[in-house]
Amino acid sequence: MNELTREERAAQNRPSGIDWDAFKEFKATLPAGFQLCHGAGCGHDDCEVGEYLRMKHKEEREARLEGYGREFDRAVGNVPTKDDIAKLKSDYIDLRAAVDAANQDYSERRESYQERIDAIEREFTEANAELIETRTLANADFAETESKLRSAVIAHYESTGEKTIDENLSVRVNTSFEYKERDAIAWAEDNAPVMIAKVIDKKAFEKFADGLDFVTKKEKVTAVLKGLKPEVA
Repeated sequence: MNELTREERAAQNRPSGIDWDAFKEFKATLPAGFQLCHGAGCGHDDCEVGEYLRMKHKEEREARLEGYGREFDRAVGNVPTKDDIAKLKSDYIDLRAAVDAANQDYSERRESYQERIDAIEREFTEANAELIETRTLANADFAETESKLRSAVIAHYESTGEKTIDENLSVRVNTSFEYKERDAIAWAEDNAPVMIAKVIDKKAFEKFADGLDFVTKKEKVTAVLKGLKPEVA
C-alpha cells in the first residue's frame, strides 16, 4: 500500500472550507523552515495551515471593517446609524460565539494530549537525569561566580578608586541623597524659596472646579457592552 505524502496527509486533516489551491500559493510565501502541518491530529496552532487560516480571518475582518467604513461614509456626518450599530452588535455576538467555541475546542484537544505530554516529560526527565543535574549545577556555579565577580569588581573600585578594570569590567556609580523632607524645606525657605513647590489637593479642588472660568471640563465617553452573549441552544 502506497504511503500518503505529507501534503496528502495534511489535506486529509485540513479544516473544512479551506481553499487548497489558495493555500499552496500562500505556503510559497512562507519563510524557509516554517512549522509543517503534522497531519492527522494537528491542532493547527503554529503550523502552516494555522498561519493560512489566521491570514484569511484577518483579510475577512479587514474587509468587513472596510465595508462598515463605506456604510458610515454614506451616513450624514459619518455617524453610524442604529442599523449600523445593530449589525455590528450582531457580528459581535456571532464572533464571540466563534471565539468561545474555538477556545472550548482548543481546551478539549489540549486535554486529550495532556497525558501524553506529561508522559513525555517524565520520560525525558528519566532519560536525561544526568544532563538535567549537570545543567542545574552549571547554572548554580555560573550564578555564584557572577556574584563573586561583581563583588570583586566593586571591592577593587572601593579600594583603588578605579572605575574601569578592562574593556569588559567596570563600575557605574549612581548618586542618590537621603534626607528628611522637613529639613530640606526648612533649608529652602531660608536659602532658595523658589525650590518650594505649592501642590494642590486635586481631588478636593475638583469638587469646586465645575464652572470656574479657568477650568476646562472634559468628558471621556466609554462604550459599555453588557450581557452580549450568544444564546445557549
